[in-house]
Amino acid sequence: MRLKSSLGALMIALVGLAPAQAAITPSLVSVAAEGANFRYTYRADVDNLQRMEPATSPLDTSLENFLTIFDIPGFTGAAGVIVPVDFAFSVQALGITPTQTAPADDNGLLNLTVFRTGSTLPPGSSFQFSLLSTSGTPVTLEYAARGTLVSSGAQQSNIGFINPRAVPEPSVTVMLGVAGILGLGIRTIRRKRSAV
Repeated sequence: MRLKSSLGALMIALVGLAPAQAAITPSLVSVAAEGANFRYTYRADVDNLQRMEPATSPLDTSLENFLTIFDIPGFTGAAGVIVPVDFAFSVQALGITPTQTAPADDNGLLNLTVFRTGSTLPPGSSFQFSLLSTSGTPVTLEYAARGTLVSSGAQQSNIGFINPRAVPEPSVTVMLGVAGILGLGIRTIRRKRSAV
């Protein structure tokens, strides 16, 4: 009985940690040597409160959904960018910026903007993309994004920083968390049995 209430309290606490703001959030997945350069692979998660609608061409920055990463050191430009099918990208010295955000942007460093060209990317989806850099040392990068709220269809902008350490896939994190919870439960049961 105690175990169930402890697990219930833990689950409520974990749900309470989830952000309430709608966002498209990138994270660094890996950095790998590729010839004389380094391939940086990123994962972008579209949360459950919004979707990523397809852009028109050329990209209309006042209306479109997109993700921009600013001031990428050593970024080699368009030739080294890989995006999935149904996505496109733009490389620029001054980044495409959503309204109501003010990221730092040095026109001496290139920026990468990724946008959807296929059908609407639904809430809770993710996608990966990569770029080449002459630098093999990850640094904190600023990003800004804009998606479309599921509830109202309004545009929602967000801004943040990409952690320079590669993070595991969410499914790996969930599996480790479940394994930890199960381990605690088994340990508690064993203690109770050995006390009898």
